[in-house]
Amino acid sequence: MRNRFAAIFIFVCLCGFISNLNAQQISDIELSSVNFEGNSEFSDSELRDVIRSKESPFWFWKFLDSFTPFGSPPAYFDSTAVSVDIIALKSFYAVNGFFNAEFSYTYKIDTLSKSAEITYFINEGEPFTYGEVRTHGLEKIDKFLLDQIRPYVALSKKERFNQDKIARHLDIILSFLKNNGYMLASFDSTIIQIDTVLLKTNLDIYFTPGNKYRFNKIIVEKNGVGKDLVSEDLIRYVADIKEGEIYNQDVLSKSRVRLARTGLFNTVNLKGVVEDTSDSEVPLVITGDIGPLNELAPEVFVDNEFNTSNLGVGISYIRKNFFGDARKLTIGLRFKLNDFTQFRFSSKSAKDSTFQTQLDGTLLLEQPFLFSRNISGSLEAFIRNYNISTTQFDNYGGKIRLGFDMPPYTFINVLNPYLWIDVLRYDLDYNIIDVPLILGQSTFTSILGTQVGST
Repeated sequence: MRNRFAAIFIFVCLCGFISNLNAQQISDIELSSVNFEGNSEFSDSELRDVIRSKESPFWFWKFLDSFTPFGSPPAYFDSTAVSVDIIALKSFYAVNGFFNAEFSYTYKIDTLSKSAEITYFINEGEPFTYGEVRTHGLEKIDKFLLDQIRPYVALSKKERFNQDKIARHLDIILSFLKNNGYMLASFDSTIIQIDTVLLKTNLDIYFTPGNKYRFNKIIVEKNGVGKDLVSEDLIRYVADIKEGEIYNQDVLSKSRVRLARTGLFNTVNLKGVVEDTSDSEVPLVITGDIGPLNELAPEVFVDNEFNTSNLGVGISYIRKNFFGDARKLTIGLRFKLNDFTQFRFSSKSAKDSTFQTQLDGTLLLEQPFLFSRNISGSLEAFIRNYNISTTQFDNYGGKIRLGFDMPPYTFINVLNPYLWIDVLRYDLDYNIIDVPLILGQSTFTSILGTQVGST
């Protein structure tokens, strides 16, 4: 009996050693390629992004990875990942309308080159298209709003089913609801009935819009070190939301940006208080953490402008709520010594080629609302003095910039016109037969332009 147990023990250990040896050998086999056959609707690169198995990178990236944080490590063959890949492919094809797709695979292992190759065979089948689309829960909303929503539920019956498109349309429908008073609107579920005979997907989409709300009062809650220096009336004015207005999520977002643009707040938020709703009314709470209104920031910097080693110091002062109305004043001053490695302390002349300096002064006045609360503005003025080699430059000018808050339904919803004026004067020193000659010149540049964009 004892010899039998010993033989069994040796046999188990031997099997475990062989299994571990095989596993170690397989773990050293790199996955050289992942191939697909039969896929016509989706490219190989799209399918590779779906599955877990990844091809081993090019040798150069593996070489970099061996001694630097750059590059990519080798990818090894894992037979257990193949079943996970099949599940991922089935799911990917199903959410894109191919519910009858079939999959199989094969792989080859080359023990000499320690590489493996996987091939997935795909029978996509016929795609399913949209059938009947029915919405539930929207029967009581405004007819005007319902007409805006209808295009996003009237899906073409010739179009292939796509789950991502349905999700995007549901988000758009919820945005329409939340921007038209339905603060608590939500999407419940979608039931998809698959008709395998007609190759159709019939959808039942369930919403809970809730009540249509208006703001019955505007509450301001302030905290932070500067809370006593900014009035509640100013915060309400900048937010520009009145009692009796319909709840609108986009309007709240714009008000939040307008308040943040003032620079008064470390954090600011606007939200309807769900707990205090009554019938079709909800209070709006504006909460903000107001920081200090005065900021002073010194700096020391090094750069290589003009391909020389330069050393400089600077200081900036920011005054928030400057003379009220949430204006912000910024004053900056910087002094820089160019090519400081060649500077000689014995030099006394600013015209000396070793005494090269820059002096920059800026003044910026920002107004979060100008003429109306939908227009912001800024006024910037600057003056600079450069002593480069034996040439002295004086540069000054200014920039006026406006920012228009465009309606969300317009194609151009970013509009920032500006006027920029720049004056440059410089003196060139010449010596003609030991006679010094100073030649002064100047340039005047004015630019009228605008920044436009669409988001």
